[in-house]
Amino acid sequence: MKKLILIGFCLLLATAALAHPPKDIKLKVDGTKLEVVVIHPVGENKLHFIDKIEVSVNGKKLIKQTFLVQGNENEQKAIYLIPSLKKEDIVKVSANCNKYGDKSMIITIE
Repeated sequence: MKKLILIGFCLLLATAALAHPPKDIKLKVDGTKLEVVVIHPVGENKLHFIDKIEVSVNGKKLIKQTFLVQGNENEQKAIYLIPSLKKEDIVKVSANCNKYGDKSMIITIE
């Protein structure tokens, strides 16, 4: 019984060690179009993936998109049209990993 518990504990630790937050978020703005690329290398994009991207402008949450799989084994991409986007706006993009962790990026529109 002790061995079984030890094996279960080791498997739990191994799974936690493989989980990781997004590595980076790349943002590109072209007028009112926001392109988001979340760098998140994984082995199996149907089991370990970016499950949520949120976009806030000037502190107001405008977009919350959820995903059931990651676009590919390296990244999750999304393009958003934000008609109200203008110079000097502060844009915050947050991405969440379905296994562990999140990452945010903030830019000011130039």
